[in-house]
Formats: sequence, structure tokens, C-alpha cells
Amino acid sequence: MPTASRMYTVVLDWLEERLRSGEISVGDKLPGERQLAEEFGISRASVREAIRILDAMGLVRSSTGSGPAAGAVVISEPSAALG
Repeated sequence: MPTASRMYTVVLDWLEERLRSGEISVGDKLPGERQLAEEFGISRASVREAIRILDAMGLVRSSTGSGPAAGAVVISEPSAALG
């Protein structure tokens, strides 16, 4: 298990695994941060950090707010984003 300061890696690893297996595809919306935090037993801050990193890597596009347009959407495969 990662250290407390690196708990966001749980979400990074989860998303990479789901993308590679085809369970999540480009264009799919990620589960909400509350749901991910509960599923992995980590803080919402750790989930937000993971999404911020994925956004910076070009894997997801994140938008704030509420409603159907809010959240993170997968925009690239890991291999495409990492070169």
C-alpha cells in the first residue's frame, strides 16, 4: 500500500489497469470523486490529486461543478499520453 502522501497512486494504477483491459474507454466518464474515495478507502483530496495528475498527463479532461458535464472524462490511452 502506498504511503499516505502517495495514496493518489491507487487511482492512477486503477485507471491504467481499466484502460488497458478495455473496461474503460476513451470518452468514458470516470466515477465521481466521492465514489472513488469510498471504493479505495482514501480521501477525496487524494482522488482530486490523482485526477489533477491524469489531467496534466493528458489522459483525462476534468471539469468542475455539478451536473452531467462535471467530472473527469478519459481523452487518451496511457500509451498515447506517455509517448
